[in-house]
Amino acid sequence: MRKIIAVAMLYLNKVVGSRSTIVMSVIGILMAGLFPFIPFLGVPFTPITESALMSQIRLIGINATREIPKNVLLGVVFVYTQAPALVTLFSSLAALSYISYSVGEDRLTRAFELLLAAPVSDLEILYGILLAGLSYSMIIWMISASIFVMGSSFAIMYYLGSIPSPPWSYQVQLYVLSPLMVFLVCVLSISIAIFMPKIVRGPSIQLGTTNPFTLISLLPLLIYVMLMSTPGIDMGALATYAAFACAICLSALTLLCHKLFDRRRLISV
Repeated sequence: MRKIIAVAMLYLNKVVGSRSTIVMSVIGILMAGLFPFIPFLGVPFTPITESALMSQIRLIGINATREIPKNVLLGVVFVYTQAPALVTLFSSLAALSYISYSVGEDRLTRAFELLLAAPVSDLEILYGILLAGLSYSMIIWMISASIFVMGSSFAIMYYLGSIPSPPWSYQVQLYVLSPLMVFLVCVLSISIAIFMPKIVRGPSIQLGTTNPFTLISLLPLLIYVMLMSTPGIDMGALATYAAFACAICLSALTLLCHKLFDRRRLISV
């Protein structure tokens, strides 16, 4: 256990030397707090998103004696239905930036081979890297989720005058599915960086379709966002099934890494 923690600290210390990782983390945390205000300012949604939000109005119990502007109504529904996925997205991007800079760069520059030559077992290296990635991801997610809750509560109170009780699907999305999804993205990106380092094109995360590392790592989240945007979808059932799917995939992927991690094979990759 001591060696696992030592490996984890080795990679966590890389955060200090990565300006891009720090910047991405700060941007993610700020966006999590500021994004809930955007719908209330009248920024239009896409027709598909607006249709999906209108179909979810019944989930929000709003008691008001005055007529509620459409942008405020859609803003409240957005916060309680789709916004938690943005917390997941921004936290995941910060985690991807960290994995790309630390594990990805080590694999690309062959610095990883120095760790493989150290007097630690294969599993101590693997679980040390996983511990570092999951710890960093959890810290970023906790800060982002806390700022999101405070920011969204303030926005709803300011524009609506009261805070409706959030539906249970919101609780599942934000407090169960979101951290599980961030963990899944983290473990998936670590798996890619370790076993398929050529997919990681550089030490800095590239937010675009030109980087397959980003797209593959975010694939579970992108699938969920597509399903979530379907008009009339049952958000509670979707979030529950997605949380179970994330837990199963996370366990299966961790076991697969456990089975495939072999320093002799990794040196030749």
